[in-house]
Amino acid sequence: WGNTYKGKLDDIFDIQEQVAQQIVEALRLKLSFSEKVSLTKRQTVNAQAYDLYLRGQDYLYRLTKRSVEYAIQLFEKAIELDPRYAAAYAGCSSAYGQMYQWFSREERYRDKAQELSFKALMYDSNLPEAYAAMGLSYFIWGKFEEASASSRKAIELDPDDFIAYWTLGRIHFSNGELEESLDLFRRVIDIKPGFYAAYADLAQTCMGLGRTAEADVASEQLLALLPNYLLQNPDDSRARMYYAITLAERGRKEEAIREGAAALELSPGDPMMLYNCACLYARLGETGRAVDTLRQAISGGYENFGWMKHDPDLDSLREDPGFIELMQGR
Repeated sequence: WGNTYKGKLDDIFDIQEQVAQQIVEALRLKLSFSEKVSLTKRQTVNAQAYDLYLRGQDYLYRLTKRSVEYAIQLFEKAIELDPRYAAAYAGCSSAYGQMYQWFSREERYRDKAQELSFKALMYDSNLPEAYAAMGLSYFIWGKFEEASASSRKAIELDPDDFIAYWTLGRIHFSNGELEESLDLFRRVIDIKPGFYAAYADLAQTCMGLGRTAEADVASEQLLALLPNYLLQNPDDSRARMYYAITLAERGRKEEAIREGAAALELSPGDPMMLYNCACLYARLGETGRAVDTLRQAISGGYENFGWMKHDPDLDSLREDPGFIELMQGR
């Protein structure tokens, strides 16, 4: 779109409406009544709250403990500025959900995730992000049927809601339904090609299905994507750990160990980093270090045992007595 628009930050919502309307006219689109309403619908009229929301979204799906903490602070500030801002409630719900899922098993995080998703729907009952957030909140409660229903509702309202597809994919993977998760992770990548986590999930799923050629393609895509991403986001420890694991898969052991150590240094004690580091050691054939690191991850709060049971990164540990002991009763 080649036009230039000038204005102040406070005019951002008017400018967005102008752009949308001119695109509709240029393409000669015929919109339904609900689509016309959605073009002029504003989640907030507070430009500062909107700016905070966008910044929160940027931090949220880097999925490191520090970035999710930043996201929570930004969303909560947006809500403070506009207490009826449904999208900010949805974002904050997702952030608390990710905090509980990956970094800390404090019940208050799980409670906040559910509470805020309901508040988001209270202020906007047709907001896709609210249903996606609710899907995640049900997922971390172990209510997979409700999580699936909420995620599918989000997709019904917005067929391009990549987070809803991602959550559905993880639900199916945790249930061992790898064929179903495969198509969902592919869809995530179609919608959001820069979302690196989906490539790793896709590669894991393909490996679990024995589709090694497809897994190799996904890993190569991840390997091509991450160096440039890390140049722009050098403090993203999770991406750096993904890079380390992908290097290990390609037999580049020294580089893999170096990147893994850098990731742990950026996020010391982070249970998600420790889990991924255990995957790295398992890939490198260092079974003892892998099991010890996995034990630290579980002690630190990582408890997604359904994922562990089907994660091909841990396949080399399946017969190890220490791993078997860790998984007993899970």
